[in-house]
Amino acid sequence: MPHWNFSCRFSVLDDTGVLEVSVFEEDKLRPDTFLGRVSVGMRALLEHPDWARRRQVLLDDWHELAGRRADGARVRGRLRLQLCLLPSPDRAAGSSLDGSSP
Repeated sequence: MPHWNFSCRFSVLDDTGVLEVSVFEEDKLRPDTFLGRVSVGMRALLEHPDWARRRQVLLDDWHELAGRRADGARVRGRLRLQLCLLPSPDRAAGSSLDGSSP
């Protein structure tokens, strides 16, 4: 089973956004092969019970990859996606991402 162990940080500017992760297999001799895509709505993170209680959400879920390769074949596979939503320092003292007060 492949392991990417890729991590990054990014800012979420509004609660209507969608995090989309596209997965490709890197190939030195040929074009990279599309393996699928996973989408997670920011609204789902903000509606999580932990966000209301602690202003922190940690999700660790398996997602089905969706999409079709260039040859039209349906993509099959699963991706383990770990997300941690934290308030940014400039929002910590003010309003939360969804506009409500802490």
